[in-house]
Amino acid sequence: MKLTSRLSLLCWLVTSVIASDGTNENDKEIDVELLHSQVPEPLTINNFDETLKEGFNMVEFFSPYCPHCVNLFPTWANFYLNNEKLTNDNKKYNIYQVDCVMSGDLCEREGIHYYPMIRFYGPDSRLLASMTDSVRTIDTLTEFADDQLLTWNEDFIETDDTSLKIQQVYSSNRLLDNSELMRIIEGENQVPYLITFWPTTFDQLNDKNFQNKVSQHVMFKHFESLFEFRSILNLTIKKMKKFIEDDNLRFGYFNCLSSKEICKELGLSNLITGSINDNTYPKAILYLPKDTGGNAIKFNANIGFHKGINLAAKSLSNWIESTLINSELRDMKFNEIKNFIGGTVKLEQKGRISEFTDYSKVAIIQVNDPTTKSYEDDIILEHLIQPIANLNNDVFLFKTTDNEIVERFLLQQEKNLANSYIHPGGKIDESIEDNELQFNEKMYISRTHTSYPYYICLKAGTLYTPVFQTYGSEDSRSVNKVVEFIKKNYLPAVTHLTLETEKTLFPNTFGKMFNDKNEKVIIALTDFQPKQFFDVEYFLSYVYHKFTFLNNHNLFNKLEEKRATKHEKVAKMKKKDASSDDIIDALREKIDINFSSIENNVHAAYIDIKNWKSIVKHMNWTNIKISDYGVGDVLIVERFGGRYWDHDVSGKKITIDNEEQCLKSLEAATFKNLKSKNLKDASFFTFLLYYGAALVLFLFGFRYYKQWSQSKKHYNEKMKGLGLLGLTPEFEESKFD
Repeated sequence: MKLTSRLSLLCWLVTSVIASDGTNENDKEIDVELLHSQVPEPLTINNFDETLKEGFNMVEFFSPYCPHCVNLFPTWANFYLNNEKLTNDNKKYNIYQVDCVMSGDLCEREGIHYYPMIRFYGPDSRLLASMTDSVRTIDTLTEFADDQLLTWNEDFIETDDTSLKIQQVYSSNRLLDNSELMRIIEGENQVPYLITFWPTTFDQLNDKNFQNKVSQHVMFKHFESLFEFRSILNLTIKKMKKFIEDDNLRFGYFNCLSSKEICKELGLSNLITGSINDNTYPKAILYLPKDTGGNAIKFNANIGFHKGINLAAKSLSNWIESTLINSELRDMKFNEIKNFIGGTVKLEQKGRISEFTDYSKVAIIQVNDPTTKSYEDDIILEHLIQPIANLNNDVFLFKTTDNEIVERFLLQQEKNLANSYIHPGGKIDESIEDNELQFNEKMYISRTHTSYPYYICLKAGTLYTPVFQTYGSEDSRSVNKVVEFIKKNYLPAVTHLTLETEKTLFPNTFGKMFNDKNEKVIIALTDFQPKQFFDVEYFLSYVYHKFTFLNNHNLFNKLEEKRATKHEKVAKMKKKDASSDDIIDALREKIDINFSSIENNVHAAYIDIKNWKSIVKHMNWTNIKISDYGVGDVLIVERFGGRYWDHDVSGKKITIDNEEQCLKSLEAATFKNLKSKNLKDASFFTFLLYYGAALVLFLFGFRYYKQWSQSKKHYNEKMKGLGLLGLTPEFEESKFD
């Protein structure tokens, strides 16, 4: 056996004792010595660059003294062997290792800071990405490699000598000096500019070294977050290539450490401290020309949150594209907007869905009367671009003066929803006398009546469009009130719940102005097989629509009750000959019920069963037993409260096979008539902390009470026999003796 293999085997035997927790019987049967004989010798500084000169390569940097590396080795070896079984035509990348004990100089050159570090290299040993997923199985390793191939394969083209070269599209991103930046900030640019601000100096980052290999760039070598952001930016530039070629977008970058005052004025003080860590990422700002408002729109999303640079670049490029669209603010035909978003007045019944629905797009539309619109109505739209950009969803901003077409669209949606979609088979049950589940014109008017300009929230794949009700221009021109309406309604009707979207459905913070503690998310598990997924899609859509309609119907009933009480009060006042002023005041009393309310809101989501385990783990839902759930199962989860329901009132499991079962369970959960479960187990430490704090408060209170009692007793003893003024009374005879 080779010397390095023997050393690795010895280290494995030693460290396997240290890292033996969780090892099963199958792990103990692995012939590690055989596996070591089947993988190639680790690369060294002498052959690393030559070996990685061509094609794509996956490399693990490890230490034989690292328990995690030792435990990973059998998986890595089998990953390598699986790849070697492929023919040359099917093998897209090669797999290697580097022993950082034997080749410390190479690991130092490559900026390896921990073990194991898994990296993906392109031609000429060019580092393309590092694996950030802590779960390392053959599947996740393969997924990472395939993701990189999908990301970078188009960036390389074959030349006559069959070597691969990087396209020069990235050269469009150039360093900006102070005067250029100030001109762009002032809106003098004719084209939108995406500028990234870096915690670097001119010497550290410039056009000569921006695209250098990691080993040749001191900043990228030592700061993984900066290298990662460069990769994200490069991929974003590639995705926006068409915009660049048509000169509809330009890219630039700026060194904050060389111009600290400018960056400080821009609110980028964290980039001028000179301190860089793993969470330090450059900031991106999209500067719009004066003729499109001259706004500076900040990308405020956490770019480091995404799993892999491909998803991060997709997030940034989608944000750029949607913000550019939102900044146009031209008067559009409503049908053009509707077709872009995927708005509809009809949905298919159960068993008739044959195509996947893209629910992701949502539009905030300002609807105006062409005869009364004013310049002030456009100004508020410019102030809505940044709040919408902060949502980091596919939310678009439009305006239209097709007011009559919009009103016909809303009416048709409501009729089809109430008279068809929420009824099994698409027909109202005629046997039910006075069936309230049908179109009610009075309720529809109460929900949509408003004044111009008003806003609607048009969503893809739904028959329900929220309306921002306003009875005066002061409301429709209030940025805060419009933003509140947007934040209440911007979520799609149905969401694909992934690690990237979980913060949208389950945010860390509760906004009391636009969130309700009783909001719930219906989650269905799917395997994405067409028939099964179409059933999931119908189930979620049906439950979402019917519960929303019932919720609005409940609000309408409350409104009617308050109106009746108000009219009854006025009638009594008239009988008592109350003054006309008092009667008018009573009639003017506002009934505080708004159909934009988020009370009892419900959201719908589906999870790929393959990702179920990782999502539960990521969400820290420790009380959920993953193996108890399968394809077609349903959970009702509180968005903010930390509770969930998976059985109905009779104890049966909630599934997609019975929409009415879920609706009744949702109603029971909403009105506290169904027993819930906790999503998370309180840890023993939390238990001790909670009850320890209670004990401390009790002891403190008891001690205070004891001191107060003693003090009072002492005071009473002291005052015994004294008069009201604290003086000894003169016991003289009085006239009462």
